[in-house]
Amino acid sequence: DEPPAAGADGQGLEGAVRRLVAAGELSQAAACCDAAPRSAEAWFLRGFVHDVAHEHEHVAWCMQKALQLDPERIDAWLFLAECTYRAGNFDDTFAAFDEVCA
Repeated sequence: DEPPAAGADGQGLEGAVRRLVAAGELSQAAACCDAAPRSAEAWFLRGFVHDVAHEHEHVAWCMQKALQLDPERIDAWLFLAECTYRAGNFDDTFAAFDEVCA
């Protein structure tokens, strides 16, 4: 993984993205994530930004990218399960839950 972008509070990428999302600066939050394309954390957070923006069709794709980089990310598996559930794809929902429980 690439090193996270440092936030003003020293909390790294997650802290920076949280502050920007809370301020309604979704495009800036997405840009922070885009700066680390080989980071599972960045892809997870990018999916979170898409979710906040109600761009649900992009959330699952970002979670899958995060999981390609780090298949142990339980939070990404849970988010993916939620996305596939919303889309009515229950086979993929159960598969994601199986990964969480494995």
